[in-house]
Amino acid sequence: MCRELGFLMKIFEVLNCLVSVSFCQGDLAQAYALAEESLRTDETGFYKANTLYLLGKIVLQQGDTARARAFAEESLACLKEPHHPEDMCWSLALLGKVAFAEGNHSAAQAFYKESLAIARELSYQPDIASALEGLASAVASQGEPAWAARL
Repeated sequence: MCRELGFLMKIFEVLNCLVSVSFCQGDLAQAYALAEESLRTDETGFYKANTLYLLGKIVLQQGDTARARAFAEESLACLKEPHHPEDMCWSLALLGKVAFAEGNHSAAQAFYKESLAIARELSYQPDIASALEGLASAVASQGEPAWAARL
């Protein structure tokens, strides 16, 4: 119906909600297909960064760290100009997850710290909590369990 009425922004919003639902239900193939459709629908590129972030989450869940990194980096690049710090937290945290999955805990720590700094600047509690959780995992993996516990 949104398509028939020409509400392209609503189509994107619905598609990305369906991507998230499919992801949560474990249907990664469906989530990926919907995210690709979302990219094709978003003619303005307005929501491209969000969709690329979702694609990165999906392929990381499938174990493809190289593609996850590429999607996260492209998402982050889309957010730097124009500057969207609130969404940059997500892409940085995803890069932290990718680095952690690759066993590069020091890089993961750096990405989580950057995400945390932005989240604190914005006083956005959910992103602060997420960044702290990731940072604690990275720090603990580097043999610093006491510091991780304090986070």
